[in-house]
Amino acid sequence: MVFYQPTPARHIFALTAAGAISESDVLVDLGSGLGHVPLLVSVCTSARGIGIEVEPGYVACARRCAEGLNLSRVSFLEADARDADFSNGTVFYLYTPFSGSILRAVMNSLRKQAAVRAIKICTFGPCTPAIAEEPWLEAMTTPETDRITVFLSRA
Repeated sequence: MVFYQPTPARHIFALTAAGAISESDVLVDLGSGLGHVPLLVSVCTSARGIGIEVEPGYVACARRCAEGLNLSRVSFLEADARDADFSNGTVFYLYTPFSGSILRAVMNSLRKQAAVRAIKICTFGPCTPAIAEEPWLEAMTTPETDRITVFLSRA
């Protein structure tokens, strides 16, 4: 686990542009914290958003916020990302929510999803170089830790 780091709004806007998120997408934010990414993406794109967060207090706060904003296309799950169901997601966002063996387990789960359908993985921060090494992913731009990088699963 890493300490809580909210994604700055400017990077969420870059995510919506770079990730080509449409209203038919389901964005899954892994380690969603207070839910800023799924909330703002839902408002800006009409895409469905799912936040997965292990910390119960963060999940409760994110749920209250979604309810207060009447965002019915956003949900938050209190779960360990290693055990979460990724079958509904089309776009997955990681802002270095974890590293090491946890990141490896999550990437293995995402690779299994990519084996049956195309997915996008969007990263920001120190996890980007590790994800760039995945042979089943192709970066749309040069991977950099200080901006959003979008990876497409290879067919």
